[in-house]
Amino acid sequence: MRNFYSQLVLVPVSLFIALAISSCRSDLDELTPGSGALIFENFVAIGDGYVAGYSNWGLYEFSQENSLPNLLSQQFSLVREIDFAQPILSGSGTGYNELESLSSSACPEIANSPVFRSIPSSITWNNNVSFRGPFNNKGIPGLRIDQLRDTSLVQSNPFFQRISPNTSNTYLQEVQNIEADLCLVWLGSQEILQFSSINRFGIDQDFDPDEFRLTYTTLLDSMLANSSSSILVANIPPILSFPYFNSISSAYIQEENCETTSLPIYITTLSVDGEKLVRVATDRDRILLPALNSIGKEENGVKVGLSPEKPLPDSWVMDETEFSILQSRINVMNSIISTMVSELNADFNRQRLFQVDMASAFEALEAGITEDGIELNSQYINGGVFSLDGLYFTPRGNA
Repeated sequence: MRNFYSQLVLVPVSLFIALAISSCRSDLDELTPGSGALIFENFVAIGDGYVAGYSNWGLYEFSQENSLPNLLSQQFSLVREIDFAQPILSGSGTGYNELESLSSSACPEIANSPVFRSIPSSITWNNNVSFRGPFNNKGIPGLRIDQLRDTSLVQSNPFFQRISPNTSNTYLQEVQNIEADLCLVWLGSQEILQFSSINRFGIDQDFDPDEFRLTYTTLLDSMLANSSSSILVANIPPILSFPYFNSISSAYIQEENCETTSLPIYITTLSVDGEKLVRVATDRDRILLPALNSIGKEENGVKVGLSPEKPLPDSWVMDETEFSILQSRINVMNSIISTMVSELNADFNRQRLFQVDMASAFEALEAGITEDGIELNSQYINGGVFSLDGLYFTPRGNA
């Protein structure tokens, strides 16, 4: 299952609540919890791994207990007690990584390197648990919007297979008749995460803005028609600013004798025609987090990434062109989401959909924020928000 996980590449609850439900801020000493205009006796969350609680390269009991919607449900229970059922994977679930130590260097110029310990998966993690439902958390790691009507999703996605009562259900069928007062819908990020983990040239043909709009609108239309729920629709955060894309320099500092001179890092990129090119990385290239503990390691007498004979593979690099394509895609998708929410609201005599601006929330995080006296930022490990995968959150990041 590692190949499946590698394509999976969350937002602090305090930020989310501040944007969506201002009455629930936890840093106010004198607070009378209230729901304002929103009613939530039954809360349901729909989305991908950000909603499911994916963290540290896996989904497991502790990460689910600290998932964004589960923590939100605990905040909502301050107003009125609610039940929030999740398809819990007991113990280690799918397996995940944890931080064993930070290997220190005698050279102050060289940052400490993380040492990971791999926790194996539970043998029964992918058993079907639909009989325990219905579930309030319907987050499916790896779920893309273009898969909402896919009848083969049960076969291709083991997380959906766990909760689906039959083998022919689509995700849209699973969620369109839900009974809820309040729904969170957070989709679209997986489209970007998938493209960032495969060869990216040619992906222009893989994204159809009209199909994205149509499928997303179909989902929201069906939810609006079948219930009187209020729906929080979250947009896509600036994923390309996450630590996964920004934690490795384009030059390598030598550790021997604490020499401060840096060595060039050789990378593999693809031309428009798909031809592999080997060249020296520049500041405009993004070396991705999976390369962290491999650069400089010897393989058959050649140091990985430090010789044109052993360049970093394209799967560990995002060049300037690829970055620009994906950034433009995020902008287009967020524009579609904003327009879609406005147009659907116009069909009702009251506001039914509320947009949650994750993009703006994360821009604030990049500059650093303080929540309950704790400083948080977007740095890898030390920032306190992102888990070891550099894409999903820690419990503190969600809290």
